[in-house]
Amino acid sequence: MNLCEFTDDIIIEILLRTPAKDLVTSKTVCKRWYNIISDSSFVNTHLHHSNNCRSRKGIILKPSGGDYWRLDEYSTKIDRKNMSVEKFNLNIVIPGKKKSVSIIASCNGLLLLRSYSGSSSCHGKFYICNLVTRESTALPRINDPRRRRSLETLCVLRCKWAFSYDTSVERYKVFAIWREHVIMLTSGDKKWINISFPTRICKDYPHITPPVFAERELHWVASQFRNVGAMSCACSLDVESREFREIELPIYNAYHYAIFAPFNIKGSISVTIVFDNHLEIWSLAHKANNQWTQNISVSFQSFLKNTPYSLCNICIVGMKEDIDSNDISDMKLKIFIPDGDKLLYHDLSGELRQIASMNNELIVNGAYQFHIDSLVSWNPAQAKRKRKRRRSAEHDRTTTRDCNQAIPNDYIELRNKRRIPRRGH
Repeated sequence: MNLCEFTDDIIIEILLRTPAKDLVTSKTVCKRWYNIISDSSFVNTHLHHSNNCRSRKGIILKPSGGDYWRLDEYSTKIDRKNMSVEKFNLNIVIPGKKKSVSIIASCNGLLLLRSYSGSSSCHGKFYICNLVTRESTALPRINDPRRRRSLETLCVLRCKWAFSYDTSVERYKVFAIWREHVIMLTSGDKKWINISFPTRICKDYPHITPPVFAERELHWVASQFRNVGAMSCACSLDVESREFREIELPIYNAYHYAIFAPFNIKGSISVTIVFDNHLEIWSLAHKANNQWTQNISVSFQSFLKNTPYSLCNICIVGMKEDIDSNDISDMKLKIFIPDGDKLLYHDLSGELRQIASMNNELIVNGAYQFHIDSLVSWNPAQAKRKRKRRRSAEHDRTTTRDCNQAIPNDYIELRNKRRIPRRGH
């Protein structure tokens, strides 16, 4: 059967089940496929399909240390029910001379990277990259909200970052919390926006968790100290109205807090609270009256035999097998526990097991989910249509067998770059 005889619906169903890295090459098959794969609706639908595929999701383990930007990130590799750790391949082209990069945050397959070159790390820049499409975008310089100068490297390292997609405006947003300031950049904008919250919160609760963005609000947990029993509270900042709310947590005296957005589940945020012998997940059921509901409670006694000290450095990632589910019980927790020279892993369903040896190159400071199969772009979809043509009209207007329409410049450039002979429909 000739390729022309297939309807667009059939072709789309086939392409949706194709890995993103193969779709990049498939763009050069013909103009029809190029238009389908480049369409923003197809890109979003393909991302939704990949979210439901376990093999297309991974977890990045973030190293720590004074010179953490010189260390390699690691990622988990899932083979059936086994999990192992390997170095995360950051083989991506960033403009300029050879640079070292560090992952700051991730969203829908996009990576927020900080790069530096030379012996000094003070001249770093930020980029948004997609490892599949090889597209990278340099972000505007971040200015210190208190001074008219660039935010120093030490300040950047102390920031807590979030990278999310705002469905209300269909744009990606990057957030950084620095002291009593939230610094925000929206895709398509050329400047960062500074939003201040009460200085009292910063002074009373100086230690905060990495924030999450949900329902147009930025959420994080703030604590007095890092030790057990310190007073803590949940904080929410509406990035549109700039209204700040301090929310009382349901329980104190915890070893560790982790906050996450529970996808389609009713309620804006959920908090994982770790004690010396068990773990609990609470959801904010009603924001108006700060009412929390306990969803999950899991005992640690069956698998944790070490001292509770390890729980202070625990790393928790919440993943859903079915992205469309609205039941929080479907949330699968991936728990990483540093234990001396070992990195332990547990998913609350099997046994605690070692997945890596800890050394100076692997000192885990955080962990978060990463989509490894995505075509999404940081740049707004409509911006791509304004791309200027560099070739003459005579070369631009290339025809196919069944139509006499112009083929986009980037389609021609992609074909020439890969040296793939042109085929018809």
